[in-house]
Amino acid sequence: MEYKIMYDGKYPCLCMGTLTILKDDKEIYKKKFITSTTSSASWDENYNAVQDGYLIWNDTDNQPKELIEKVNSVLKNYVACCGGCI
Repeated sequence: MEYKIMYDGKYPCLCMGTLTILKDDKEIYKKKFITSTTSSASWDENYNAVQDGYLIWNDTDNQPKELIEKVNSVLKNYVACCGGCI
């Protein structure tokens, strides 16, 4: 069994993308607006935006633990604030 995880969220609305999951090349999941961010945004002493954190999958009810871990490991590559608050 092989999962392929795709996410198309982009700044300034990073957390509003579509998460698509394929299992053995068949689409088993496709939804929008199902992530949130652990990030925070602030400004440094030169008024430059400082952002950190990553995305997490919110729609995990009845999902296998292996899949949740796989999706969140992919979403952790989206290191940034979603941009909606800045």
